[in-house]
Amino acid sequence: MTETYTVANLSQQLRLHGVTLPGMALLAVCIGVSLYITSLLASNVSVRGIPLDSIIFMISMCAFLLPVKMTSIRPLKWWRRYLEYNVSKKIPITFPEVEYGHASHSSLRITKRDFAGLSAVQQKQVLDLLTDFAGGDGQSLQVFTPSISFATNKLDREFYIISDTRKNVQNNLIEKLQRACLPVSEVDEISLRKLMYSYLSPTHSNTEAIPPLAMAHANDLLTLCAAGFEQHAQYLFIDGKYVRSFFFQALPPQSYFGFLNRLMEIDCNVSLSTFFRRTNMPHLQETIKRNSHLGIGLGTTKSSGFQSLKADLVKVAKGNTEALEIGMYLTLYVDSQEELESDTVVLLRFIESFGGNLSSATVQELDALMTMLPLNRDLIDSRHIVLPLIAQTFVPFA
Repeated sequence: MTETYTVANLSQQLRLHGVTLPGMALLAVCIGVSLYITSLLASNVSVRGIPLDSIIFMISMCAFLLPVKMTSIRPLKWWRRYLEYNVSKKIPITFPEVEYGHASHSSLRITKRDFAGLSAVQQKQVLDLLTDFAGGDGQSLQVFTPSISFATNKLDREFYIISDTRKNVQNNLIEKLQRACLPVSEVDEISLRKLMYSYLSPTHSNTEAIPPLAMAHANDLLTLCAAGFEQHAQYLFIDGKYVRSFFFQALPPQSYFGFLNRLMEIDCNVSLSTFFRRTNMPHLQETIKRNSHLGIGLGTTKSSGFQSLKADLVKVAKGNTEALEIGMYLTLYVDSQEELESDTVVLLRFIESFGGNLSSATVQELDALMTMLPLNRDLIDSRHIVLPLIAQTFVPFA
Protein backbone atom coordinates (compact mmCIF):
# COMPACT_ATOMS: atom_id res chain seq x y z
CA MET A 1 0.00 0.00 0.00
CA THR A 2 1.31 3.46 -0.90
CA GLU A 3 2.40 5.47 2.13
CA THR A 4 0.64 8.82 2.44
CA TYR A 5 1.92 11.97 4.11
CA THR A 6 -0.05 14.76 5.71
CA VAL A 7 0.63 17.95 3.78
CA ALA A 8 1.83 20.68 6.11
CA ASN A 9 1.14 23.96 4.35
CA LEU A 10 3.40 26.23 6.40
CA SER A 11 2.31 29.30 4.43
CA GLN A 12 -1.21 28.98 5.80
CA GLN A 13 -2.15 32.22 7.53
CA LEU A 14 -4.31 32.84 10.57
CA ARG A 15 -7.83 33.67 9.38
CA LEU A 16 -11.00 34.79 11.12
CA HIS A 17 -14.06 34.12 8.99
CA GLY A 18 -11.78 33.94 5.96
CA VAL A 19 -9.98 37.25 6.73
CA THR A 20 -6.19 37.28 7.30
CA LEU A 21 -4.38 39.24 10.02
CA PRO A 22 -3.55 42.16 7.64
CA GLY A 23 -7.20 42.08 6.54
CA MET A 24 -8.36 42.27 10.14
CA ALA A 25 -6.05 45.23 10.78
CA LEU A 26 -7.48 46.96 7.70
CA LEU A 27 -10.99 46.13 8.89
CA ALA A 28 -10.27 47.75 12.26
CA VAL A 29 -9.13 50.90 10.46
CA CYS A 30 -12.32 50.81 8.37
CA ILE A 31 -14.46 50.59 11.50
CA GLY A 32 -12.63 53.58 12.98
CA VAL A 33 -13.11 55.63 9.80
CA SER A 34 -16.79 54.68 9.64
CA LEU A 35 -17.32 55.74 13.26
CA TYR A 36 -15.54 59.03 12.59
CA ILE A 37 -17.78 59.74 9.58
CA THR A 38 -20.95 59.05 11.54
CA SER A 39 -19.74 61.25 14.42
CA LEU A 40 -19.82 64.22 12.03
CA LEU A 41 -23.54 63.73 11.35
CA ALA A 42 -26.40 65.11 13.40
CA SER A 43 -27.67 62.41 15.74
CA ASN A 44 -31.32 63.59 15.65
CA VAL A 45 -31.81 63.03 11.89
CA SER A 46 -33.53 59.82 10.83
CA VAL A 47 -34.93 58.19 7.69
CA ARG A 48 -38.20 56.33 8.23
CA GLY A 49 -37.40 56.01 11.89
CA ILE A 50 -33.85 54.76 11.38
CA PRO A 51 -31.09 57.14 12.59
CA LEU A 52 -29.14 58.56 9.65
CA ASP A 53 -25.80 57.97 11.35
CA SER A 54 -26.62 54.24 11.66
CA ILE A 55 -27.48 54.05 7.97
CA ILE A 56 -24.27 55.81 6.95
CA PHE A 57 -22.25 53.55 9.27
CA MET A 58 -23.69 50.39 7.70
CA ILE A 59 -23.17 51.70 4.16
CA SER A 60 -19.57 52.73 4.82
CA MET A 61 -18.83 49.41 6.55
CA CYS A 62 -20.17 47.45 3.58
CA ALA A 63 -18.12 49.61 1.21
CA PHE A 64 -14.95 48.99 3.24
CA LEU A 65 -15.62 45.30 3.96
CA LEU A 66 -15.95 44.37 0.28
CA PRO A 67 -12.30 45.11 -0.71
CA VAL A 68 -11.06 43.44 2.51
CA LYS A 69 -12.89 40.25 1.60
CA MET A 70 -11.85 40.48 -2.06
CA THR A 71 -8.13 40.73 -1.23
CA SER A 72 -8.41 37.66 1.02
CA ILE A 73 -9.52 35.67 -2.05
CA ARG A 74 -7.12 37.08 -4.67
CA PRO A 75 -4.20 39.53 -4.44
CA LEU A 76 -4.79 43.20 -5.15
CA LYS A 77 -2.83 43.15 -8.43
CA TRP A 78 -5.20 40.46 -9.78
CA TRP A 79 -8.29 42.53 -8.95
CA ARG A 80 -6.68 45.55 -10.61
CA ARG A 81 -6.11 43.56 -13.81
CA TYR A 82 -9.62 42.09 -13.61
CA LEU A 83 -11.20 45.55 -13.31
CA GLU A 84 -9.02 46.89 -16.13
CA TYR A 85 -10.19 44.04 -18.36
CA ASN A 86 -13.87 44.66 -17.58
CA VAL A 87 -13.47 48.36 -18.36
CA SER A 88 -11.20 48.24 -21.43
CA LYS A 89 -11.70 44.59 -22.53
CA LYS A 90 -7.92 44.44 -22.98
CA ILE A 91 -5.39 42.30 -21.15
CA PRO A 92 -1.76 43.46 -20.99
CA ILE A 93 0.76 41.24 -22.77
CA THR A 94 3.55 40.12 -20.46
CA PHE A 95 6.66 38.19 -21.41
CA PRO A 96 9.24 37.08 -18.85
CA GLU A 97 12.75 38.44 -19.04
CA VAL A 98 14.86 35.45 -20.03
CA GLU A 99 17.88 34.89 -22.22
CA TYR A 100 18.56 31.47 -23.68
CA GLY A 101 22.14 30.49 -24.16
CA HIS A 102 23.15 32.65 -21.20
CA ALA A 103 25.82 31.13 -19.00
CA SER A 104 23.50 31.04 -15.99
CA HIS A 105 20.58 29.29 -17.76
CA SER A 106 20.69 25.53 -17.20
CA SER A 107 18.43 22.90 -18.76
CA LEU A 108 18.68 19.17 -18.01
CA ARG A 109 16.59 16.26 -19.27
CA ILE A 110 15.70 12.91 -17.73
CA THR A 111 13.11 10.25 -18.58
CA LYS A 112 10.58 8.40 -16.46
CA ARG A 113 12.10 5.08 -17.57
CA ASP A 114 15.54 6.06 -16.25
CA PHE A 115 14.19 7.19 -12.88
CA ALA A 116 11.93 4.13 -12.54
CA GLY A 117 14.98 1.91 -13.17
CA LEU A 118 16.71 3.16 -10.01
CA SER A 119 16.50 1.42 -6.67
CA ALA A 120 14.38 2.99 -3.91
CA VAL A 121 17.55 4.23 -2.19
CA GLN A 122 18.83 5.82 -5.39
CA GLN A 123 15.46 7.45 -6.12
CA LYS A 124 15.43 9.00 -2.64
CA GLN A 125 19.00 10.19 -3.16
CA VAL A 126 18.00 11.94 -6.42
CA LEU A 127 15.02 13.63 -4.76
CA ASP A 128 17.22 14.77 -1.85
CA LEU A 129 19.71 16.24 -4.33
CA LEU A 130 17.00 18.23 -6.12
CA THR A 131 15.37 19.62 -2.97
CA ASP A 132 18.78 20.45 -1.49
CA PHE A 133 19.69 22.24 -4.73
CA ALA A 134 16.41 24.19 -4.72
CA GLY A 135 17.01 25.10 -1.07
CA GLY A 136 20.39 26.64 -1.86
CA ASP A 137 21.00 30.37 -1.72
CA GLY A 138 19.19 32.12 -4.54
CA GLN A 139 18.36 28.88 -6.35
CA SER A 140 15.05 28.31 -8.10
CA LEU A 141 14.29 25.00 -9.76
CA GLN A 142 11.56 24.26 -12.30
CA VAL A 143 10.58 20.74 -13.34
CA PHE A 144 8.69 20.94 -16.64
CA THR A 145 6.57 17.97 -17.75
CA PRO A 146 5.27 17.99 -21.35
CA SER A 147 1.93 16.30 -22.00
CA ILE A 148 1.78 12.57 -22.78
CA SER A 149 1.30 13.46 -26.47
CA PHE A 150 5.06 14.11 -26.57
CA ALA A 151 5.84 10.49 -25.64
CA THR A 152 5.06 7.11 -27.20
CA ASN A 153 4.22 5.70 -23.75
CA LYS A 154 4.30 6.87 -20.14
CA LEU A 155 7.76 5.39 -19.48
CA ASP A 156 9.21 7.45 -22.35
CA ARG A 157 7.88 10.69 -20.85
CA GLU A 158 10.61 13.32 -20.55
CA PHE A 159 11.14 15.82 -17.75
CA TYR A 160 13.12 19.04 -18.00
CA ILE A 161 14.92 20.48 -14.99
CA ILE A 162 15.39 24.23 -15.50
CA SER A 163 17.45 26.50 -13.28
CA ASP A 164 19.36 29.77 -13.37
CA THR A 165 22.76 28.88 -12.04
CA ARG A 166 26.46 29.10 -12.76
CA LYS A 167 28.01 26.49 -15.05
CA ASN A 168 30.17 25.00 -12.31
CA VAL A 169 27.12 24.61 -10.03
CA GLN A 170 25.20 22.93 -12.86
CA ASN A 171 28.07 20.54 -13.55
CA ASN A 172 28.22 19.71 -9.85
CA LEU A 173 24.50 18.84 -9.88
CA ILE A 174 24.91 16.68 -13.00
CA GLU A 175 27.84 14.86 -11.42
CA LYS A 176 25.87 14.12 -8.24
CA LEU A 177 22.82 12.90 -10.20
CA GLN A 178 25.01 10.63 -12.30
CA ARG A 179 26.68 9.36 -9.14
CA ALA A 180 23.18 8.30 -8.04
CA CYS A 181 23.05 6.31 -11.33
CA LEU A 182 20.48 8.63 -12.95
CA PRO A 183 21.24 9.26 -16.65
CA VAL A 184 20.89 12.99 -17.28
CA SER A 185 21.66 15.06 -20.37
CA GLU A 186 22.09 18.75 -20.95
CA VAL A 187 19.58 20.44 -23.27
CA ASP A 188 20.95 23.05 -25.64
CA GLU A 189 19.07 26.22 -26.53
CA ILE A 190 18.09 24.96 -30.00
CA SER A 191 16.37 21.88 -28.56
CA LEU A 192 14.66 23.99 -25.94
CA ARG A 193 13.45 26.43 -28.61
CA LYS A 194 12.00 23.50 -30.57
CA LEU A 195 10.09 22.46 -27.47
CA MET A 196 8.86 26.02 -26.99
CA TYR A 197 7.86 26.17 -30.66
CA SER A 198 5.71 23.05 -30.25
CA TYR A 199 3.68 24.91 -27.59
CA LEU A 200 3.54 28.35 -29.22
CA SER A 201 2.97 26.98 -32.74
CA PRO A 202 1.25 23.63 -31.99
CA THR A 203 -0.06 22.90 -35.49
CA HIS A 204 3.22 23.79 -37.24
CA SER A 205 5.28 20.61 -37.21
CA ASN A 206 8.06 21.97 -39.43
CA THR A 207 10.75 22.69 -36.85
CA GLU A 208 13.07 23.89 -39.62
CA ALA A 209 10.88 27.01 -39.80
CA ILE A 210 11.89 28.02 -36.28
CA PRO A 211 13.42 31.52 -36.34
CA PRO A 212 17.16 31.70 -35.65
CA LEU A 213 18.43 32.14 -32.12
CA ALA A 214 17.54 35.64 -31.00
CA MET A 215 16.52 35.34 -27.36
CA ALA A 216 18.34 38.41 -26.11
CA HIS A 217 14.98 40.03 -25.26
CA ALA A 218 11.76 38.67 -23.80
CA ASN A 219 9.67 39.76 -26.79
CA ASP A 220 11.66 37.34 -28.95
CA LEU A 221 9.28 34.68 -27.63
CA LEU A 222 6.82 36.15 -30.13
CA THR A 223 9.02 34.88 -32.95
CA LEU A 224 8.04 31.35 -31.91
CA CYS A 225 4.33 32.09 -32.44
CA ALA A 226 3.99 31.21 -36.13
CA ALA A 227 0.30 32.18 -36.25
CA GLY A 228 0.14 34.64 -33.35
CA PHE A 229 -2.40 34.26 -30.56
CA GLU A 230 -5.69 35.64 -29.24
CA GLN A 231 -5.86 36.51 -25.57
CA HIS A 232 -9.21 36.07 -23.80
CA ALA A 233 -10.11 36.34 -20.12
CA GLN A 234 -10.46 32.57 -19.59
CA TYR A 235 -8.38 31.02 -22.36
CA LEU A 236 -5.84 31.63 -25.13
CA PHE A 237 -6.34 30.73 -28.78
CA ILE A 238 -2.95 29.75 -30.20
CA ASP A 239 -2.55 28.42 -33.73
CA GLY A 240 -5.91 26.61 -33.77
CA LYS A 241 -5.65 25.35 -30.17
CA TYR A 242 -7.63 26.44 -27.11
CA VAL A 243 -5.36 26.82 -24.10
CA ARG A 244 -6.32 27.18 -20.43
CA SER A 245 -4.04 27.20 -17.40
CA PHE A 246 -4.57 26.48 -13.70
CA PHE A 247 -2.63 26.73 -10.47
CA PHE A 248 -3.02 25.02 -7.10
CA GLN A 249 -4.98 27.35 -4.84
CA ALA A 250 -4.88 24.72 -2.08
CA LEU A 251 -2.74 21.60 -1.87
CA PRO A 252 -4.35 18.21 -1.14
CA PRO A 253 -4.44 17.46 2.61
CA GLN A 254 -2.45 14.28 1.92
CA SER A 255 0.11 13.36 -0.70
CA TYR A 256 2.16 10.35 -1.74
CA PHE A 257 4.93 9.51 -4.16
CA GLY A 258 3.29 8.99 -7.55
CA PHE A 259 0.44 11.48 -7.06
CA LEU A 260 1.51 13.70 -9.97
CA ASN A 261 2.07 10.60 -12.10
CA ARG A 262 -1.62 9.77 -11.72
CA LEU A 263 -2.52 13.36 -12.49
CA MET A 264 -0.51 13.36 -15.72
CA GLU A 265 -2.16 10.11 -16.85
CA ILE A 266 -5.76 11.37 -16.80
CA ASP A 267 -7.56 11.55 -20.13
CA CYS A 268 -6.56 15.15 -20.90
CA ASN A 269 -3.78 16.79 -22.91
CA VAL A 270 -2.24 18.45 -19.86
CA SER A 271 1.27 19.79 -19.22
CA LEU A 272 2.72 20.56 -15.80
CA SER A 273 5.38 22.76 -14.26
CA THR A 274 6.45 22.56 -10.63
CA PHE A 275 8.66 25.21 -9.02
CA PHE A 276 10.87 24.63 -5.99
CA ARG A 277 12.71 27.42 -4.18
CA ARG A 278 14.02 28.37 -0.78
CA THR A 279 11.69 30.20 1.57
CA ASN A 280 12.34 33.08 3.96
CA MET A 281 13.19 30.97 7.01
CA PRO A 282 13.38 33.78 9.64
CA HIS A 283 9.90 35.00 8.65
CA LEU A 284 8.54 31.44 8.63
CA GLN A 285 10.03 30.67 12.04
CA GLU A 286 8.43 33.78 13.53
CA THR A 287 5.08 32.82 11.97
CA ILE A 288 5.22 29.31 13.46
CA LYS A 289 6.18 30.63 16.92
CA ARG A 290 3.43 33.28 16.84
CA ASN A 291 0.75 30.79 15.83
CA SER A 292 2.01 28.29 18.39
CA HIS A 293 1.54 30.92 21.14
CA LEU A 294 -1.98 31.53 19.81
CA GLY A 295 -2.72 27.81 19.95
CA ILE A 296 -3.15 27.45 16.19
CA GLY A 297 -2.24 24.17 14.49
CA LEU A 298 -0.33 25.96 11.74
CA GLY A 299 0.66 24.03 8.69
CA THR A 300 -2.03 21.36 8.47
CA THR A 301 -4.92 21.38 6.07
CA LYS A 302 -6.67 19.04 8.53
CA SER A 303 -6.33 19.80 12.24
CA SER A 304 -6.23 16.05 13.05
CA GLY A 305 -2.77 15.87 11.46
CA PHE A 306 -1.18 18.47 13.69
CA GLN A 307 0.08 16.13 16.43
CA SER A 308 2.04 13.95 14.00
CA LEU A 309 3.68 17.06 12.53
CA LYS A 310 4.33 18.92 15.75
CA ALA A 311 7.92 17.67 16.07
CA ASP A 312 8.70 18.76 12.51
CA LEU A 313 7.22 22.20 13.12
CA VAL A 314 9.34 22.58 16.23
CA LYS A 315 12.45 21.69 14.19
CA VAL A 316 11.54 24.34 11.59
CA ALA A 317 10.92 26.93 14.31
CA LYS A 318 14.36 26.19 15.81
CA GLY A 319 16.07 26.27 12.42
CA ASN A 320 17.02 22.58 12.47
CA THR A 321 14.96 21.83 9.36
CA GLU A 322 14.62 23.88 6.17
CA ALA A 323 11.37 24.40 4.30
CA LEU A 324 10.71 24.90 0.60
CA GLU A 325 8.26 26.96 -1.42
CA ILE A 326 6.50 25.10 -4.22
CA GLY A 327 4.18 26.28 -6.98
CA MET A 328 2.36 24.01 -9.45
CA TYR A 329 0.83 25.01 -12.78
CA LEU A 330 -1.20 22.97 -15.28
CA THR A 331 -2.08 23.84 -18.88
CA LEU A 332 -4.64 22.21 -21.19
CA TYR A 333 -4.28 22.20 -25.00
CA VAL A 334 -7.46 21.14 -26.89
CA ASP A 335 -9.07 21.53 -30.33
CA SER A 336 -12.42 23.13 -29.40
CA GLN A 337 -14.12 25.17 -26.69
CA GLU A 338 -16.45 22.25 -25.93
CA GLU A 339 -13.44 20.00 -25.32
CA LEU A 340 -11.84 22.73 -23.23
CA GLU A 341 -14.85 22.88 -20.91
CA SER A 342 -15.17 19.09 -20.61
CA ASP A 343 -11.46 18.59 -19.91
CA THR A 344 -11.60 21.39 -17.35
CA VAL A 345 -14.33 19.50 -15.48
CA VAL A 346 -12.28 16.28 -15.60
CA LEU A 347 -9.17 18.03 -14.26
CA LEU A 348 -10.98 19.91 -11.49
CA ARG A 349 -12.84 16.79 -10.33
CA PHE A 350 -9.61 14.79 -10.20
CA ILE A 351 -7.91 17.35 -7.93
CA GLU A 352 -11.04 17.80 -5.80
CA SER A 353 -11.21 14.01 -5.28
CA PHE A 354 -7.93 14.34 -3.36
CA GLY A 355 -9.11 17.38 -1.39
CA GLY A 356 -7.06 19.92 -3.38
CA ASN A 357 -8.31 23.02 -5.14
CA LEU A 358 -7.33 24.33 -8.57
CA SER A 359 -7.93 27.91 -9.64
CA SER A 360 -8.08 28.99 -13.27
CA ALA A 361 -5.75 31.79 -14.35
CA THR A 362 -8.57 34.17 -15.33
CA VAL A 363 -7.18 37.36 -16.99
CA GLN A 364 -3.72 35.88 -16.38
CA GLU A 365 -3.78 33.18 -19.06
CA LEU A 366 -0.69 34.42 -20.91
CA ASP A 367 1.23 34.85 -17.66
CA ALA A 368 0.24 31.33 -16.64
CA LEU A 369 1.30 29.86 -20.00
CA MET A 370 4.70 31.58 -19.76
CA THR A 371 4.99 30.25 -16.22
CA MET A 372 4.25 26.69 -17.36
CA LEU A 373 6.80 26.79 -20.21
CA PRO A 374 10.45 25.87 -19.48
CA LEU A 375 11.63 29.39 -18.70
CA ASN A 376 12.02 29.15 -14.91
CA ARG A 377 9.95 32.33 -14.52
CA ASP A 378 6.96 32.19 -12.16
CA LEU A 379 4.74 35.11 -13.19
CA ILE A 380 1.74 33.94 -11.14
CA ASP A 381 3.71 33.51 -7.90
CA SER A 382 1.41 30.97 -6.25
CA ARG A 383 3.43 29.67 -3.32
CA HIS A 384 2.94 26.94 -0.73
CA ILE A 385 5.56 26.42 1.97
CA VAL A 386 6.08 22.76 2.85
CA LEU A 387 8.61 20.45 4.46
CA PRO A 388 11.25 18.94 2.12
CA LEU A 389 9.71 15.44 2.28
CA ILE A 390 6.32 16.82 1.21
CA ALA A 391 7.98 18.81 -1.58
CA GLN A 392 9.54 15.60 -2.88
CA THR A 393 6.10 13.99 -3.28
CA PHE A 394 5.31 16.78 -5.73
CA VAL A 395 8.32 16.08 -7.97
CA PRO A 396 6.51 14.97 -11.18
CA PHE A 397 8.62 11.89 -11.90
CA ALA A 398 8.72 10.63 -8.28
